[in-house]
Formats: sequence, C-alpha cells, structure tokens
Amino acid sequence: MTVMVTLLKQTPFALSLSGGGALGYAHLGVLHDLERYDLHPQSYLGTSMGGIIAACAAIGMREAEIYETLKRFSAFGKWLKLSFSAKSLIETHKIKEIFKAIFKERTMMQTEKPLFLIATDLQSAERRIFTPKDNLYIVDVLLATIAVPGIFPPKEIGGRYYVDGFLSENLPIEAASETLLLASDVMSAGIHKAVEKDTPHVGEILERTIRILVHNQTRDKLACSDKKVIILTPELSDYKTYHFNKLDEIREKGLGLLS
Repeated sequence: MTVMVTLLKQTPFALSLSGGGALGYAHLGVLHDLERYDLHPQSYLGTSMGGIIAACAAIGMREAEIYETLKRFSAFGKWLKLSFSAKSLIETHKIKEIFKAIFKERTMMQTEKPLFLIATDLQSAERRIFTPKDNLYIVDVLLATIAVPGIFPPKEIGGRYYVDGFLSENLPIEAASETLLLASDVMSAGIHKAVEKDTPHVGEILERTIRILVHNQTRDKLACSDKKVIILTPELSDYKTYHFNKLDEIREKGLGLLS
C-alpha cells in the first residue's frame, strides 16, 4: 500500500475533478482506483466534464456505470445538434435528455455525498459554487457548468446567466470543507511540452492557449489555498479536449495514479 493510499484511508478527503472536455474521461481511471483501494471521498467537487462525473459519483453510481453513461458522449450523434440561434453553435436539448435519464428530478440536496459544482456568472464574471444547500435540479446546474461560451448556450438559473466553470475555477478547491483534497487535473498535463511544429495549426494553438490559461489559473489558486491538496495529473499531452471518440484510451491514462 502506497503512502498516498494510506493517507487517504486515514484522513477524510474530498475528491475534485477538473474540467477538460474529453480529457475528463481520465477521471474514470481515478474513480476505478479509488474503488480498487476501497477509498471513499466524503464529498465531490467538479467543473464541466469533471462536474458530470462528480455528480454521477455523488448519487452513488459506480465507475462502471459512469463509464457506460459517458459512452453516450463518445458517440457524437447522440448529443451533437447544431444550433441555429445566435447564442451558441450547439444546442443542449439532447444533452439535457441524457442528464434527465441519469438524475431525473434529483436536486443538489438529494445526493448520497455532498456535491459542489462550479459555474461562472456571465454578468458579474464571478465564480458561483452550487452546493447541497441549493434547491436546484442537478440537471440545470450541470447545464450551467458545461456551458462553454460560444459552444453551448448560457444557462439561466434564478434570473442569472451562467457559463462554464473553467473560466473561474477549473479545478475546484475551496468549496470542500475537508482539509485534505484529492484532485484530478486533466488540463495541466504536457503544458510544458515543446511545440513540435514551426507553424502549428490554428486549432492546436487555440487548444494549447486554453490549457495554458487554465493551468496558470489553477496554479495561482493552489498557491493561495491552505488545504492539503494531492494533485493527480494524467499524461494527456497527446489528446485534445475534443477527442470524445477516445473514451477507452483516455480513461486508461487515469489508471495507476494512486500507486
């Protein structure tokens, strides 16, 4: 048994899962290993894709069940529907149906373990932490935390418009009441890897730019935190946030990080 596993067995801890689009599939490998070592987080925190997985775990779903759920996202046709509005490229009707099939009418108050999800207030630019005290449907909060600006429409909740939590806190830290935090950060891997091409494609530049911004945000928040944070960083430098068709490959990168 490793020192890390021993510490997690002896100390109550929260599990934080970062945003990162398809890279978030690696969180499944982390959940798999937690089950393997019979480790049980006291609460779950998540942003964007990490929020989806955290919500599933918080209502008691096992990793194998969550894996089967995320297969729906690996098949683009099951959720990708172009929007003809001026608000976004993709409309969320099909995604909402997937969420409703999982969470039904559950609210943030109706989970087995406390759940904290991060979104960003579009008007104030401030982080919004949705907590177990919020009598809000999990489905609605998830539509807020995944609302990548320009890709998905902002989600209106209580007269406020919310977009993806990665803009304010991609790796949730301070929301947990536990002093020990196990955090899976899928956006920082390979951030210092050399750019191999003299003239990278515009898509590669955009991807790398976003990952740099998020990495710097997370680094600064960790520096200001008084919590003990164990960071797990799956090696995902060869994968992109839009590789939704590579579920099994990316999940595997999250395995063995507790060893």
